[in-house]
Amino acid sequence: PKQQTVLIRKFHSIQTGLYCSLAYIERYGEPTELDGLNKSHLCVGNINFDLTTDREVYTIHKSGMVLLYPNHGRFFTNNGFHNKQIALSGHAIVGGWDGLFIEEIKNGTIHRVLPEYEFGELTFYLIRLKNQEKSAVTTFIQFLNDCLARFELELGQH
Repeated sequence: PKQQTVLIRKFHSIQTGLYCSLAYIERYGEPTELDGLNKSHLCVGNINFDLTTDREVYTIHKSGMVLLYPNHGRFFTNNGFHNKQIALSGHAIVGGWDGLFIEEIKNGTIHRVLPEYEFGELTFYLIRLKNQEKSAVTTFIQFLNDCLARFELELGQH
């Protein structure tokens, strides 16, 4: 928002990756290199807020190398929870983030594919009116901070 009465603060960011179920790996194998994704694996792509699809995705390797990866996905979604259900079906590789799959990663039903790569970042912002310094607002902000701290702690333990 460009209104002068609004305060915007970056609240949290998460890195995205690719995930599939162990059933998927048993059926189709696990990709071991980025190039193999488009050749023999079904990957679900992302629909953007403006209803476009990314046909090229900035991909970052843990070495710091940035690649422009061509996405030849055959179908696309705009919902991480739908992606989760698709991954659990055992028939596709989907985009998501560790927190979305935290329980499934812990119990071994979901696996991160090509963990040395990140496929983007989701950024969350806190947007509020400038004159909203009421205790309810500050209490809610503290609640969000506490939730994120607990979540990060739990995520780091898997």
